[in-house]
Amino acid sequence: SMLAALDREEKRRAGQRVAEHLEATITAHRHRGPVALFASLEHEIDTRPLDALLRQLGVARALPVVVGELLEFRLIEGEHPAHDLAPGNFQVPTPGPEHPVVELAACSVVITPGLAFDASGQRLGHGRGFYDRALSAARVENPDLVAVGILLDLQRVETVPVAEHDVALDFTCSPASGLVEH
Repeated sequence: SMLAALDREEKRRAGQRVAEHLEATITAHRHRGPVALFASLEHEIDTRPLDALLRQLGVARALPVVVGELLEFRLIEGEHPAHDLAPGNFQVPTPGPEHPVVELAACSVVITPGLAFDASGQRLGHGRGFYDRALSAARVENPDLVAVGILLDLQRVETVPVAEHDVALDFTCSPASGLVEH
């Protein structure tokens, strides 16, 4: 795929630019709770720079763990890099049971992965609906939760197919376009 063809260094630079674009938003919301982040896989934009920024700002990070059909978020605080966590399901670096569970509704910003993102803020995920279910439930409790999809510029598309349970994002952020409100 096109994503696989991009080398690791390009994905790291893309991740660095996205972290720079997001710094103001994260800083503005940081008093409202941890930031939900994910540890990127090889085919995704590199979230290491964003993880480093959050650690530098002293913002706690909540990382997803797949539990049955649901995503549970667990807190990693302090200096522990997200990518140093042991791999869990799907070979994703995942916080273990020693990390406390935090409600997604208690987070300030949710950094959301995806395969493709469109102009209305809809995302194409991996088809399992984990983030849609988690965001839907969290927004009921916390309507101010800010959901941001992070992506490489080539992942912006005209439209993605939308199912009724799909949840639109508040923003998308890519290296060239920066932060786009939806």
